[in-house]
Amino acid sequence: MRILLINPWEDNYLPPPSIGYLQAACKHWGADVNVANLQQAMAIEDSFDLVGATFHSFSVKYARQLREKFRGRLICGGHHPSAMPEQMLSIGYNQVVQGEGEGE
Repeated sequence: MRILLINPWEDNYLPPPSIGYLQAACKHWGADVNVANLQQAMAIEDSFDLVGATFHSFSVKYARQLREKFRGRLICGGHHPSAMPEQMLSIGYNQVVQGEGEGE
């Protein structure tokens, strides 16, 4: 399974620890996992079996942009989706993870 995890920051900031935890958990279960920021994600031409994005309230403005770019299975998590899952589903995300995403 090919997975892309996105931290939708405009600049090349380091991803939050939660993405690293999730990346490690996915690799543990045998997935091929890539991590990207917003700019990198928008330039990717590859297809993935699953795309996951983490959002804080200040980065949710990119949620629609990512939904339009990645037409396959799209899952989101983070502070904003945990607090407002219905909003993320209405944007077109297939699933919202509330709380910790890397649990077993």
